[in-house]
Amino acid sequence: GDSSSSGVLSNVRQLIKRFWLSSEVRFISDAGAIICYMVFGSYIGYAKACWIAGSVGAFGAFADFVRNQYDPWYTFPKPLDFGEMVLYFVMGYFAEIDDHAVMWFNALQTGGLTIIFVFMMWGGMGLMLPNIREEPTVYRTKWSNGE
Repeated sequence: GDSSSSGVLSNVRQLIKRFWLSSEVRFISDAGAIICYMVFGSYIGYAKACWIAGSVGAFGAFADFVRNQYDPWYTFPKPLDFGEMVLYFVMGYFAEIDDHAVMWFNALQTGGLTIIFVFMMWGGMGLMLPNIREEPTVYRTKWSNGE
């Protein structure tokens, strides 16, 4: 009884861990928000696409948190993932209060991403460094000893 149920529980935990650490979840958390915004914006409108992109960004920020709990090697929070989530929710909010806000989305997105990048640089964080550093095909020792 007890040993089989603990074995099943251990297998479930391993599946859950493998899901959160998978390359697919990493891809969604790293690039999903901007891809959703661009793809869905063309089909359902950019105002609605902002809410989807913001939600995907929220999933990405949560995935960063979960990965960091499993293994502190993974960065949390990743400024770009968290910043995109905030950016798309703000853009969605603007679209809700003013129909003409959509005409400013290109400028809002460009400006918002610029602000995210500037704050990342001021904070000494690399734009793509966490994503590259966490690439599973690169051995972690490469980052530790500088070779």
